[in-house]
Amino acid sequence: MKVVKGVGLAETNIILSRLNKWPRESEQVFAKDFDYSLGSGPQITLIQLMSLGFKTGFATWFSEDAISNYCKDKYKEYGLENINIATEPIKSPININAIINTAWNKTIFSYDIADNIFKYDSKKLYDYLKDANYVIMQIGVDPNIYRRLKIEGKILLLDAGWSENLSFTTFREYIQMAHYFFPNRKEAEKLTGLSEPKAQARILSTYYKKGIIKLGKDGVLGYDGQDIYTIPAIKEFRHIAQTGSGDSFLTGFIYGLSKDMSFKDAVLSGAITRGKFMSEKDVCDVNFTARELDAYITRYRDTII
Repeated sequence: MKVVKGVGLAETNIILSRLNKWPRESEQVFAKDFDYSLGSGPQITLIQLMSLGFKTGFATWFSEDAISNYCKDKYKEYGLENINIATEPIKSPININAIINTAWNKTIFSYDIADNIFKYDSKKLYDYLKDANYVIMQIGVDPNIYRRLKIEGKILLLDAGWSENLSFTTFREYIQMAHYFFPNRKEAEKLTGLSEPKAQARILSTYYKKGIIKLGKDGVLGYDGQDIYTIPAIKEFRHIAQTGSGDSFLTGFIYGLSKDMSFKDAVLSGAITRGKFMSEKDVCDVNFTARELDAYITRYRDTII
């Protein structure tokens, strides 16, 4: 059984829906629906991978606050093994999204602490990750941990996420160390200064001969040597889930790597899991097996353009 582990910040969504107007400054507007759930990040990929037959584990930061306890309870519910690597008391170590849904749009306000990694036990983290076949990275963690894991043959995967500080200069160590990097179109534009995805791919290919740019509603762009191709969004899947699109892509991509698929098929596998898991309200509650994923890959292989 392949083992996938990740290090990152836990995340939760607080969701207000069915607002009939957007408030003016100082105005109070009432939502008709309220919900909450786990947010995005490695936690989502790791939970989804369990349904495809992987053993997974998550190293993160917890305190004794209510939101940390909510995340711990959800991990227990889904069976996600996890450890707390914090070495000091933390007031609130969880990324939080407030998602506001109107009839015409979705707006997200985020409390994002990804640029301010808390103190952690380096030895405990390395010892936890060292038995994994695949490791999902977190920007800000000591690069020497990843360097050691890479020397030992682990496959390193990086989804840096959006940051105002995102640049080759700022994140060079991590970008150069990862085997695979997964920017979306906006992040690729920030890195390359170019808006057209194929032009972005040509710049990124100087770092990665095989790479991916996530295109949102337009699907996924992959490049493999001289070949640049697009996998359109799969129309049979209706996008419902609030967050977790990139994490759901990573689920299928890791599956493809583990099965020694061609790079193109691994990207297609990621596009399929992205669509499938995002077609339910909660991206953790989708019943999806490896056999079903294999069948979808066969069905949609001819859609790559």
